[in-house]
Amino acid sequence: MYQIDRTHRVRVGFARVLLEEFLARAAQNEPNRSQRKSRRNRVCRTPTRFHAENSRAPVAKRTHCGGEKRTHRPRVWPLTRRGHVAMVPAMLLWLLLALVPAPALFAAQPAIKNVIVTFQDGTQQRVDVAAPSQNATTQPASTRPATKPVDPAAAPPARRIEPFLGVNLEALRDYDRQFMFIDAMKTSRKFGSAKTPYDGKATLGPDGWPMDDAGTLVMTDVKNVNGVYHFFASGRCELSTLNSPARVQNLAYDAKRDRTYAEVVVAAESDKQITLSLAFKNTGGAGLRDIKLLRPGYDSDAQVFTGEFLLALHPFGAIRFMDYLRTNNSKIARWDERPKQTDAQYSTEKGGPYETAIQLCNFAGKDAWLCVPALADDDFVRQLGQLVRDQLRPDLHCYVEYSNEVWNGQFQQYKQNKTAAQQEVAAGDQTLNDGGKDSNVEYWARKRIAKRAVEIKKLLGDDPRFRVVLASQVGYQPPGAVLKMQLEYVEKYFGPPSQFFYAVAGAPYFSPGKDEADPAKKKWFTERDDITPDQICDRLLARTGTSANDNVKAFHALADKYRLRKFAYEGGLDLQQFNKHLDVKIASQYDPRAGRAVEDYLNKWYAAGGDAMFYFDLSGRYTKSGYWGLTEDIRDLSAPKYQAAARVSQRLSDTAATVGR
Repeated sequence: MYQIDRTHRVRVGFARVLLEEFLARAAQNEPNRSQRKSRRNRVCRTPTRFHAENSRAPVAKRTHCGGEKRTHRPRVWPLTRRGHVAMVPAMLLWLLLALVPAPALFAAQPAIKNVIVTFQDGTQQRVDVAAPSQNATTQPASTRPATKPVDPAAAPPARRIEPFLGVNLEALRDYDRQFMFIDAMKTSRKFGSAKTPYDGKATLGPDGWPMDDAGTLVMTDVKNVNGVYHFFASGRCELSTLNSPARVQNLAYDAKRDRTYAEVVVAAESDKQITLSLAFKNTGGAGLRDIKLLRPGYDSDAQVFTGEFLLALHPFGAIRFMDYLRTNNSKIARWDERPKQTDAQYSTEKGGPYETAIQLCNFAGKDAWLCVPALADDDFVRQLGQLVRDQLRPDLHCYVEYSNEVWNGQFQQYKQNKTAAQQEVAAGDQTLNDGGKDSNVEYWARKRIAKRAVEIKKLLGDDPRFRVVLASQVGYQPPGAVLKMQLEYVEKYFGPPSQFFYAVAGAPYFSPGKDEADPAKKKWFTERDDITPDQICDRLLARTGTSANDNVKAFHALADKYRLRKFAYEGGLDLQQFNKHLDVKIASQYDPRAGRAVEDYLNKWYAAGGDAMFYFDLSGRYTKSGYWGLTEDIRDLSAPKYQAAARVSQRLSDTAATVGR
């Protein structure tokens, strides 16, 4: 329905343009074609903006070759004798295009490609509505993906004027629910053997491609992914699917180009979780390279990102790439160790490339939040800065953070930073131990987080687009103690923190809280054996104020004192990680009250003075490990939490627009 409805709107708009053009020529009584051409050469028009209400508000700007702009309103054409004559075919054409059902007129037409949508704030976004493959078999209605994507023409992109709502992305894995890339191989599991593709035992070349027969899990635990996938690879192979509701058809090998082509047809029951596995056999010991598997509806991956993914990002003003970059426990220290766009897969422990993250932000018009690995050397930071300067759109900003939750003992970066602090003191650093007065190694480590953030700012240079964020522990007692120590340290040894940092940030999650019935007052409510969705939702609604509790207020007070912005690098709803009553907890996330709780929680965060929160996460399957996603699947934007976030983002945007006027 999405493609048909969008096509219909475009047809109506196109018909309107034709109608106005007919009438314009009639009213102006243009004598011949050469004069019309001459007139067009003098006036250069920007694309027309179509409003749903078809109002008489300004809908376009006409730019003269001299650069002068003026507002242009649709003309009310006089009904001259010549105009009457032109109106007849124009009206017939308009009625035909606007009223006849889309399938009747466009069943055999090519898909709409490269549509430039111009939004009310002046920004533009290219959106491709891809057509199904010519060789695709029609899916039964019961097995078609049940998606409700947001029409990008329905609302402008999220404004990046503070306050705004950002979002985190989940890590790139074969079981993620982002469907980020048109090429599904980008997030496939590490190549394994042809018989057991999940074992990760394939022999790989330096670029990550298999050097012999191999296999992989392309997608696991996904549903409603039916359709025809286009397979390409350099080299020759026999392609097969293993234990998957799929078949291979039209397998062919082009000897001149040394390329194998095939179609993989997935046909599974509706809403049934499946795994798609591929095996590449009889490669002649040469293996394969440049393997691609394009998702249904795409005959090219030039756009890189799926339309569904881009639409899911629509309400948010910025994207944090912490998990995408596999920041936690990263072993990367040098620039040449980073993930590269030429890598066979982006689902390795290195994560996705910085270049692709920047490409996404450029395409979607979002600010980027990038994390520097804890072990990264100074050259790494300089190279990253140069990459951002060279490739990020000049109207976008780049938030930069030293690793992620370096204070958190469950991650390797905690140990990496602590060890570095000890080594620096041993080498003669007198700032971390305050000239020998401070013997607490834990305090050295906390202060080194701030020190490294200062160094990163200096290495990045004076480009105002770089905005270094000092992220700290918000849940520590007494409130604000860790952040206070870090800011005072910077002020004492380096100067005003505002010279180096754009914002401070914490992670004020909210949850159903502790179980009051527990005699020891230590167990969480979600550990109970008798919980219900009603209880979870009611408790969530009663605890949304934690986004503005004493710990958050202490963070905000320190930010105000040092003239820094107030961010949340993460935030959202937490049900803890207990393997009890998963069905009950999942059901609670689809209750409208969960959406209301998220909305109230976000509103209270901003009302308390917050400038930007980056919700954790955009998407993610709900399991024992967490219920982090605003939606479990980016193709389902009707999820209560996602809708709540979209409403908050729209309210912030409307408020910013009002204040701006």
